[in-house]
Amino acid sequence: MSKNNELALGIKYKWSPERPTDVYYYENNERKYQPIDSDETKIDIYKDKINGWFFNYGDNLLNDNNSGFILLQISIGQIEGWQQYKRGESSYGKSAKFFKEGLKEVFDMKNNDHDTELEKFYKEVRCGLFHDGFTKNRVFIDNDFKNPIEFYEDHILISPRKFYKRVKEKINEYINDLSNKNSSSYQININNFRKEWNRRSRTSQWIFYLIEERKLK
Repeated sequence: MSKNNELALGIKYKWSPERPTDVYYYENNERKYQPIDSDETKIDIYKDKINGWFFNYGDNLLNDNNSGFILLQISIGQIEGWQQYKRGESSYGKSAKFFKEGLKEVFDMKNNDHDTELEKFYKEVRCGLFHDGFTKNRVFIDNDFKNPIEFYEDHILISPRKFYKRVKEKINEYINDLSNKNSSSYQININNFRKEWNRRSRTSQWIFYLIEERKLK
């Protein structure tokens, strides 16, 4: 939050208390506004958040052979949040389920034969990175690996570059589909997106209120 109480909603989009029902952005040095309650604006902001703050920075690291763990952090960090929007509900208490369902969808691992592998990936890679700051000992990464993920004997082999690209592609496919009213999944996707957006918006409003209260004391 800036000193004038403006909020950065993404790289591009900002919110100001001067016009609380709109968001603004700049185009050719001109400030432009969009109504904050429209589906189009909400989708634009979500896309701006994940690409502007995460994937665009990841793209700059794709040719750096030492960036493998950062690429995994960025891509793995978006899977659970994306699933919350797809389902229209919080993953609180269900992180493992949401993450594994997302991974299953990204890499087309939809039959039950992959359940053991998904559980192993969740514990060894996702929990390793986000709880220990590093993957577990059975995980090996190398951009020269043929596939984004491969389970070999008791090990997990990951090509960070391929993994990152596939996650980014899949999540952006979902975002683009949110605006496609001809899609067979449009209605359920947009309804669930609205539910999750509203849940997060209420949380954001409460945090904003607490910050303002603290300032006044």
